[in-house]
Amino acid sequence: MQRNLAERFLEAAPQFREVPDLAEIPSSRFFSLLNTSSALGGLLTPQMFQPEPRHFWMDSLFATEVPDAVLLYGDNVVGERFDGGVFFNIETCRACWFIMPGKLPPPPD
Repeated sequence: MQRNLAERFLEAAPQFREVPDLAEIPSSRFFSLLNTSSALGGLLTPQMFQPEPRHFWMDSLFATEVPDAVLLYGDNVVGERFDGGVFFNIETCRACWFIMPGKLPPPPD
């Protein structure tokens, strides 16, 4: 197990290195607390994948140019890789399980 998700995120999206005080942003602190393991080949369970920053923003999942959510734990819900899973809203720091296609539910007021 390694606690390196925050650094792997910055490797996948280096433009975020320029964000001032990135380590103080709640979603960044959250990522820095998650452990991942390469021993399982990316799997957490037989159908659920560990967080993989390269897949946080998949073109097939998001219709907006700057999505406010990332696919944190990709899932094989209907058989296609990453057709659902646990999404993490980087603005509200809330997570929800969701199946694609469709639009993520809005955050509660």
